[in-house]
Amino acid sequence: MNKYRQWFPTMDRFGKLSFAEKMKDTAGILDAGKMVLFDVCIHLPLMYFPSYYTLKEFVSGSSWNPADWVMDGTRKYVGNAKEDLTAMIKLWGPSDCVQFVLPMHIRMPFRHMVSFFWTAYGKFQFPSTINTTEPIQNAISHNNRHHHYVQYIYICIYIYIQSCFLFFVSNKKVSFTRGAVEPEEKDE
Repeated sequence: MNKYRQWFPTMDRFGKLSFAEKMKDTAGILDAGKMVLFDVCIHLPLMYFPSYYTLKEFVSGSSWNPADWVMDGTRKYVGNAKEDLTAMIKLWGPSDCVQFVLPMHIRMPFRHMVSFFWTAYGKFQFPSTINTTEPIQNAISHNNRHHHYVQYIYICIYIYIQSCFLFFVSNKKVSFTRGAVEPEEKDE
C-alpha cells in the first residue's frame, strides 16, 4: 500500500473536492499541512539534499570509493546547509501548499514544473565569472561552467529516480512479463 495514503488518509478524497469544499474540510486541510511539513522537514533536507550531494561526488569527485562519496557529499551539504535550506523553504514551502491541494493527476506535473525552476535557480545562483584579460583564468572559469551543466544532469537523474520510485510505490501492480500496468484493486 502506498505509504502516503496510509500516513495521509484524506489525500485522495481531498484532491477531488472543489476549492469551496476544501475550505470546509478540516481533516483534509490538516493532512495537506502534514504533507507540506513532511516534504520540507523530512524529504528535502534528509533525503533529497544528501542524495544530491552524494550523487554529485559520484559524478565529479576524485575518489572511486562510495564511502568517500557519502562523506564528502555530507561535508559539502553541511557546509551549504544554511543557504540550501533557506532557498528550499522559500520555493518548496509555498509550492507544496499549492501542490497538496491540487487534484491527484495534476500534482506530479506541477512538481516537475517547480523542479525545473528549482534547477534553474541552482544554475543562476552561482554565475560563472569570465575574466577576458587572463587566458588561464578563462580556462578555469570554463571548467567551472562545466559544473553547471553537470548540475543539470544531477537534478534530471534525481527527478527520474523520484518519478520511478513514486510509480512503483503507488497502488499499481507492474507486470514485467506482459509489459502492462494492472489497475489497483479497490478495498471497499
